[in-house]
Amino acid sequence: MKPGRDEGPQPRADSIDLPSDGFSLELVVGSPGVQIAVARGPVSLAEAQELERGVFDGIRRGRTRVVLDLSGVTAVGPGLLGALLRIRRGVTNVDGRLALAVSGPPVSELVATTVLRVLIDIAEDRGTALALVGVRSPPTDRRSAVDGLPPMPTATRRTVDGRPR
Repeated sequence: MKPGRDEGPQPRADSIDLPSDGFSLELVVGSPGVQIAVARGPVSLAEAQELERGVFDGIRRGRTRVVLDLSGVTAVGPGLLGALLRIRRGVTNVDGRLALAVSGPPVSELVATTVLRVLIDIAEDRGTALALVGVRSPPTDRRSAVDGLPPMPTATRRTVDGRPR
C-alpha cells in the first residue's frame, strides 16, 4: 500500500451512521497527512470493519498520521482488536504514526488486557493523541472543536451504502 497525495478540500469530515444499533463513525481529514476517525456507540464486527475501511482509504490518500478516537465507544464486540492490529500494521507499513484516544471502559479494558498497550500509543484525549502522531496544536485563539485542526464545514451524513441522507 503506497500513500498518494491528499485530494479534495481540506479539512473535511464525513460521517457514517449505522442506525440499527446507534454506531457512528466520523472520518476527519486534517492537515496534510493527518486523519482522525471518531467512533461512537457499540462496535461489533461490522462496525470494526467499517472503521478499518475508512482508515485504509485515508492511508491510500496519503493520510498516514492516524488518530482513532474511541472515547465514545460504548461496547466492544468481536472484531475490534483484529481491526486495530491490522490498522497498526497498515500504518507501520507506510512509516506512519498511530495513536488511540481512549477515555474509559470498554476500550480501556481492551487495551489493558491485550497487546495493544505495547504496540500502539494510547492517550486519554484526542489532543494528546494528535501530539503523539506529531500534530502541533494551533494558538489557543484559533482552536476548533476538533483539537488541533481548523474549523470544518458541516459533516456529510451517509448511509452504509454511501448514499447521502
